[in-house]
Amino acid sequence: MSREKGISVIIPCYNDGRFITEAVESVYGQKTDIPFEVLIIDDGSTDKKTHEITQSLAAEHSDTLRLIRHKRNKGLPTARNTGLKHAKYPYIFPLDSDDKLSCDPEMTKSGGYLGRAVDVLEENSDVVYAYPGTHLFGAVECKYVFKLPYDEETLLYIHNVGPYVVYRRDEALEIGGYTDRMRYAEDWDFNIAMINGRHKQGRPAEVRQFKEPYILYRRREDGTNMTSAPALNNRQVMQYLIKRSPEIYQKYCPGENDGEILDHALRKHYEVRAKSSAAFALHCVFNPIASFRDGSIALGIHTARRKLHKLWAEHVTDDSPQGQGVQAEPQTHDIV
Repeated sequence: MSREKGISVIIPCYNDGRFITEAVESVYGQKTDIPFEVLIIDDGSTDKKTHEITQSLAAEHSDTLRLIRHKRNKGLPTARNTGLKHAKYPYIFPLDSDDKLSCDPEMTKSGGYLGRAVDVLEENSDVVYAYPGTHLFGAVECKYVFKLPYDEETLLYIHNVGPYVVYRRDEALEIGGYTDRMRYAEDWDFNIAMINGRHKQGRPAEVRQFKEPYILYRRREDGTNMTSAPALNNRQVMQYLIKRSPEIYQKYCPGENDGEILDHALRKHYEVRAKSSAAFALHCVFNPIASFRDGSIALGIHTARRKLHKLWAEHVTDDSPQGQGVQAEPQTHDIV
């Protein structure tokens, strides 16, 4: 198959017909001249409506959209791996069926997220992947970006990047793609493994951060986002992360054996997570109109806003004077 410059957008879907049209159309709403394709991976959906909608999308965009069905549900990691296997282009962007790319003119100019991310990877082989800022919508509405520049060590303790990285297909296949042993935090594990793969080869593993909220991340009323899943306990998750990427954990976590490395990583996880959660909560407090739709709630927290202003200001991005960005992460990607 062709390996010309281009990007494959992989959209796993399980009984998510009510949202997937928005996800797909958001890809086609991007203003980019980079060739792209969309792969919908129907992961064993049992909902008739989902079958009808995905079939209709495949017919409507027959030149650039492929529909691949699993006979039974295999889970999000396996669905993404199916997309990796069948992808036509050298760059990959995973998009959940209930989320979408922003089609705001300010977000789509200069090629949007897909175009800018591919350009970065084309121009700099030291960059392992790029990731965007996020706008929460649905049950919760607010914008945020990560305050601090990407930090390799912090990624080992908390998922401060998110699932929507653009990366090279060949590198993803080289590390074995997404693990099917974890139905939770599999994207965190993948992001660490991509960096660890380069460390093992003695290659740079830079990560490029875009602060623009290119991704619209849906918060459902029932809390069941596609990337939500019953959580393993902290120790189980961290044990697996270390097992798959031992070299990079050994670099940052002092210890003479696996147990000491694990204990160090868990201590750091709780420290970093507490700070991140507090920053995100403060952001919601100081942006009440964006976070709450009931004006009385916004009015009621006015006093708290004044008292907490000093603490809040320490977490707001320097380039976001209206308080639209803090160091935070989608909670569904935390380990709890």
